[in-house]
Amino acid sequence: MEVQCVGIDITDRVKAERSLKESNKRYELVSKATFDAIWDWDLKTGYLLWGESFQKLFGYVLETIAPNIDYWKDRIHPEDSERVIKSIYAAHEGRKNNWREEYKFKKANGEYAYVIDRGFIIRDKNKKALRMVGAMQDITENKKLRDLLDNASNLARIGSYELHLKKNSLYWSSIIKEIHELPQDFAPQYKDAVSFFKSGKDRNAMVKALGSAVEKNISFELELEIITAKGNERWVRIIGKPEFESGVCICINGSFQDIDKVKRGELEVLKASEEKEVILESIGDAFFALDKDWKVTYWNREAEKVLQTPKEHILGEELIKVFDIRNTSFETYFKKAVEENATQNFEAYFEGNRAWYEVNAYPAPNNVLSVYFKDVTDRKEANIKLLELNKSLKGYTEELVSANKGLEQFSYIVSHNLRAPLANILGLAELMGGEEYPQELRQNFLNELLNNVERLDHVIKDLNDILQVKVDLNAKKESVNLQSLVNTVESSIKNLMQLEQVQILTDFCVPEVKTIQSYLYSIFYNLIANSIKYRQPGLPPKIKIKSEKRDNSLIITFIDNGLGIDLSTKKDQVFGLYKRFHQHVEGKGMGLFMVKTQVEMLGGKITIDSEVNKGTIFEIEFDEL
Repeated sequence: MEVQCVGIDITDRVKAERSLKESNKRYELVSKATFDAIWDWDLKTGYLLWGESFQKLFGYVLETIAPNIDYWKDRIHPEDSERVIKSIYAAHEGRKNNWREEYKFKKANGEYAYVIDRGFIIRDKNKKALRMVGAMQDITENKKLRDLLDNASNLARIGSYELHLKKNSLYWSSIIKEIHELPQDFAPQYKDAVSFFKSGKDRNAMVKALGSAVEKNISFELELEIITAKGNERWVRIIGKPEFESGVCICINGSFQDIDKVKRGELEVLKASEEKEVILESIGDAFFALDKDWKVTYWNREAEKVLQTPKEHILGEELIKVFDIRNTSFETYFKKAVEENATQNFEAYFEGNRAWYEVNAYPAPNNVLSVYFKDVTDRKEANIKLLELNKSLKGYTEELVSANKGLEQFSYIVSHNLRAPLANILGLAELMGGEEYPQELRQNFLNELLNNVERLDHVIKDLNDILQVKVDLNAKKESVNLQSLVNTVESSIKNLMQLEQVQILTDFCVPEVKTIQSYLYSIFYNLIANSIKYRQPGLPPKIKIKSEKRDNSLIITFIDNGLGIDLSTKKDQVFGLYKRFHQHVEGKGMGLFMVKTQVEMLGGKITIDSEVNKGTIFEIEFDEL
């Protein structure tokens, strides 16, 4: 038996089948591994195959999907459908191998996803499209973020640019064109990188910044003015960062922002601030401002001058610590202004400068305090001197009143005590000249004449004693021991004291005083003699004399057990000249008048408290002895 065999070489076919299986396997693996929806469209048969990710991305069950192009067309958003379909067929008919479109694709749940669809076209040797393989990518989240970024950029008026030195080109985003008031189809030229900037310092600054970026790889951020295509001035912020390759700058990328409203607002604030500073520096008052931490934020020239503290030494420092005004009126009023949000006006003395200041503290928002102040030391000292002068004038007035009363007394003396004896003397002298009167009568006239001359002599002596008080006031003051003074008075009236059995008791808490000794002796003598003279019949005189300090004054008190005086009717006459209240005792009414005169000449005052048949109390008060 003869067997004949024919062998066919199928190596190529086997290899092709094996290659196809491997290719399909790789396609299957890629479809499972990627998140993109891979698709394969056979342009000859119209068969369209989707990868597994299509189901994951859009929710369609692969087994239910019709494997043709119409299934895909029907799910493109109506707004994008015509554009996208026209685009993919144009790609087939053209000669390019790549296709790309961005559109909205309907998902199984009815929502639309933003996708980027990319395809690669396989052609035969005649460039006829045979097959198209591609992938759909869901960019919904990226699209939302991009839209948010675009919206933010629009709201913030920020655009992007790229100045490409290698290509000699300039790209502006739509926002930059809007800022420049240019149409969206405007194509910026390389020169426009600086041409719209305001000529002068702004354009020069931009040219300098670009030069530094290109030559030294220095980024920049500038705020400059441009002149728009419509001739409007507008403030912009431009940021740029250079990119280098092999040590050469190839482009500058950055942002371009419209800051006109904000910048003009800043300029207005700055202008207002400068105007405020001019005012604060030119006003006559010193001024400073404090923040909530009591640190100095402003200090004008007048404050430097008044407080002798340069601005650079105080700004940023705590005022309370620098000037140590803790626990002073300044700290109290400043804190009160802030805590009560109320203006405080006050005058206070600052020990550090030994000066008086008139201060107005005004609270402001955020616990800031504005303080205006001025040195009023001269005015304050003038006021103090004025008060002292007024006090002196008051003393002079009281002295003048007292002097007027003295003049009244003198007038009384002249009109009564001088004129009466003078009139009598003149009348008697005339009578004595008459020869018709007998010798005996003429002798009576002579006796009366002598009596009136004697009366006139007594009055003249009294006047001389009163005038002598005024003269002796210039005598030098000296330290006088009160007990020694009493002892001297007792010695001068020793016989009288023994005769009347006088008892003098002393209690000198202040033993010595500095005064005019002759005045004080006369005061003590007259008061002691007065108590003895006006003693109660049958009752030995008892006199108590004491001295003490009371409210920074020296008080000397005389207390006796004499006849006393009815003050209800005679109080205003007690210290009058020639005033007598007990006629049974010889006297002229000079003693108490002299006491009061001398006490007042020494700067003191005397008061009386008395009751009939119970005695009298004289109290002398000296402010400065």
